[in-house]
Amino acid sequence: MGDSRLVRVFEVIEARLDEPLDVQALAQVACMSPFHFHRVFGASVGMEVMRYVRGRRLTRAAEMLQEPGQSLVGVALECGYGSQSAFTRAFRRWFGVSPGRFREEDPAWMMMRRVDRLDAQALERRMALVKGPERIVEFEGCVVEGMSGTFAPMDPKIPALWGKFLQSSGGASQGRRSFGICASLTTCPDEVQQEGRFWYMASHEAEGEESPEGLERFEIPPGTYAVFTHRGPISRLGETVKDIWGVWVSRTALKLRQAPDFELYDERFKGDAPDSELDIYIPVHRAE
Repeated sequence: MGDSRLVRVFEVIEARLDEPLDVQALAQVACMSPFHFHRVFGASVGMEVMRYVRGRRLTRAAEMLQEPGQSLVGVALECGYGSQSAFTRAFRRWFGVSPGRFREEDPAWMMMRRVDRLDAQALERRMALVKGPERIVEFEGCVVEGMSGTFAPMDPKIPALWGKFLQSSGGASQGRRSFGICASLTTCPDEVQQEGRFWYMASHEAEGEESPEGLERFEIPPGTYAVFTHRGPISRLGETVKDIWGVWVSRTALKLRQAPDFELYDERFKGDAPDSELDIYIPVHRAE
């Protein structure tokens, strides 16, 4: 199936999330038989087509539930469910909680179960991930200084941490590399492990023997890393990270190594510009 036909299928799904959809109708959009369409979609996207449709509907519902003034009945109908009870059952099966509880709690960790909208850029990224990392490198290790906290996956509070750190450190790194470091809570001192949460540090390379007041130090250990490049706006970084862990990690023959993974920001990083780039380092054991 050509990429353009698959992208057209994505567009039709988005436009008709509140309508009945089935494999036969979507196969017609792709100009394929249902049998071949089902196989090609699964191989390209990494999930069965109707599971993708269901995930998109419920992700849209979850986003609407975070908006003020939305009734459960209204969300259910707008997302293609005939009744509130049917919507509640489907939502609980997907996210593990009822829509009402989802509204009451911090939904950040639950949103790891979201299914992001796919488009041409996302499809290209996923196909590249199936081929593997851009390169395998021996990272020399370095000492960084910055600010840290504990977060849930896909937590929207991480950009706020970067804002606080940049304001405290005077803004741009002035030629120094910047790092967004992610580590298990079990490897960090004075932290209590909480399921699904992790330690994250916004940082620059350290200069001098002591860090400015209010900043902490951390040493990224040397070792072997698989390096992936995120291309495009920083606002879509979460999609790339999710695909690395959801697509590449589940298929790779490389074994993960117990060490922090991190984002590396250098002169290629341009914020939300479409030509921005940054690297994501995943610790691995070099293949024998």
